[in-house]
Amino acid sequence: MRIVYQSGKLYMSLTKKEYEDIKPGEITEIDLSDVTLLHKVLLKDTYQMWKFLDVPRKLKECRMYEEVKEKIKISEGFSASGYFLEYKGANGETIKEDFMTIGYGHKCVDGDPYEPGVEYPKEVLEQQFEKDFLVYLHAAERYIGDCEVPEVIKDCVIEIAYNIGEPKLFQFVKMRQAMQDGDFVEMGEQLKDSRLYRTLTSRYEPIVKLIQEA
Repeated sequence: MRIVYQSGKLYMSLTKKEYEDIKPGEITEIDLSDVTLLHKVLLKDTYQMWKFLDVPRKLKECRMYEEVKEKIKISEGFSASGYFLEYKGANGETIKEDFMTIGYGHKCVDGDPYEPGVEYPKEVLEQQFEKDFLVYLHAAERYIGDCEVPEVIKDCVIEIAYNIGEPKLFQFVKMRQAMQDGDFVEMGEQLKDSRLYRTLTSRYEPIVKLIQEA
């Protein structure tokens, strides 16, 4: 008996004697040496398919995004119920947001199912985070454009996008130009010289450091 894997299909060939020895309805023994060889062939073929589909890079990207997600979650904090954020501005003034925030910094908008004073299951808010992350990942990719940047730069842009949203992100015109020029020191300086940085220094100081060391 010979088992062969070729072009995505599995074939089995029998000698005349083996064919005659097969009894319908009964278990037929397979030579384990054939299975060992088949296993090697399948592994090689699967690896080639993964390379063709660029799976290793995509798995790497998934791991990268998991790291960014965890950073965002830590920075945003978590709340199972809605709240109206209040904080000190760059000039010391008190700023109270007129929209409710819930979960990992989700900005509630018309059509959202969340109500003030209601505590929601964490799994519901985790799903909301995944939806939000995808939105801001795409926003970051639009901001970066066609230029090639190190992964750490993309990480930082994703985090900024998640924090301030796409419209405000695109207001950082000079920062974007510096990024596209590959001048990450200047990119960090442009972020540092902003009201956003002065308001949320503790959050953005590490981001500037990462950008300038890229």
